[in-house]
Amino acid sequence: KGCALDPKCSANLPSMTHTESTSVRLGFTWRIRQGMSEEYDRQHAVVWVALETRLREFGVESFDIFRTGETVFALVVVRDVETLFSAYAIDPIAIAWEMHMKDLLVDESDPTTGWPLMLRHVWSLGASGA
Repeated sequence: KGCALDPKCSANLPSMTHTESTSVRLGFTWRIRQGMSEEYDRQHAVVWVALETRLREFGVESFDIFRTGETVFALVVVRDVETLFSAYAIDPIAIAWEMHMKDLLVDESDPTTGWPLMLRHVWSLGASGA
């Protein structure tokens, strides 16, 4: 309702699956520049506390990052996708983190969200076995 033509509207984002609560799971993927994987890991061993605080304030319940070689996958559970995307885009701490990390990453962000490429949800084994 009210967002049929809005590409940023959560109802139009194909990679989202709803958890049993009102939260949404998002899958993202991105690539690290060649030879920068170890530095990427080092930077994520000390993610800024201020950034973690902001992500929680923006409704992120969990944010898990996995890596193989230079390919990265993230699973994010968030209460409201639009709030996360819009707040993160203008937050000074988030912007500083993105600037801090930009030389390590291949820029393949989605121009409509500014976030890495979202993955389309294909299947889940839910708590009920479905």
